[in-house]
This record gives sequence, C-alpha cells and structure tokens, in this order.
Amino acid sequence: MRRYATLLLAGTIAVSALATAAYAENPMVGGAAMYANKNIVENAVN
Repeated sequence: MRRYATLLLAGTIAVSALATAAYAENPMVGGAAMYANKNIVENAVN
C-alpha cells in the first residue's frame, strides 16, 4: 500500500509540474512564443 501511495504522489507532482508549464505567460506554438499583444499574423512573422 505504501508503494502505491508513493507512486500516486509522484504522479501527482509530475502532472502538476506539467500543468504549470502549460500556463506560461507566453505560450509556445511551433517552438516560438505567441505574444498576447500581437495578432496571429504578427506572431507568425516574428
């Protein structure tokens, strides 16, 4: 039972770390940052 609890805790920490990266200030799309102050065309050019 202790091994299951440890595995569950490790999985929870891993998922929360990935979720934090998903809420980055400037999300990455295709390896480039998408800036909120630019439209889709301006983001594609830069």
